[in-house]
Amino acid sequence: MSISSRLIERCDPERAFGPLNITGAATAGAWNRMVGHRMLIVLQTGAWAGGSSAITLEQATAAAGTGNKALGMTRVWKKTNGLFSEVAVASNTFDVDTANALYVIEVQSDELDVNGNYAYVQVKSASPGANADYLSAYYHHGDLRYGSLLEDREDAKV
Repeated sequence: MSISSRLIERCDPERAFGPLNITGAATAGAWNRMVGHRMLIVLQTGAWAGGSSAITLEQATAAAGTGNKALGMTRVWKKTNGLFSEVAVASNTFDVDTANALYVIEVQSDELDVNGNYAYVQVKSASPGANADYLSAYYHHGDLRYGSLLEDREDAKV
């Protein structure tokens, strides 16, 4: 394998869910395989009429969500008006509650229960209530030691 200089091959973005109106409904992202690298989970809000949506992460042993359980999360960043600030995380949960903001979570592959063969990650959003609130989420992989993520993850696509 050769080391790629193309950023698109190095980060391999994938959609978790949305953009969609999450009013009155919880939303779960696609299960995404994560082995030997780290990943940014980027959530973007659109119009946000009010309320808040609790965001959590889960891990599983297979792409079908087998054996899913909570994945610890302690740091999250929010970007509004061009500036990042840290968001409070309590019990592996934080709230999305602002229009036109980016929320970023960084996950290391060794944070998963690797001894239990956990290799898949999913982002989940609770309902913000009866508000017209819009949200999307993307997975951005990075830091593969050799080659491009597109080459190395081809067999992991589900």
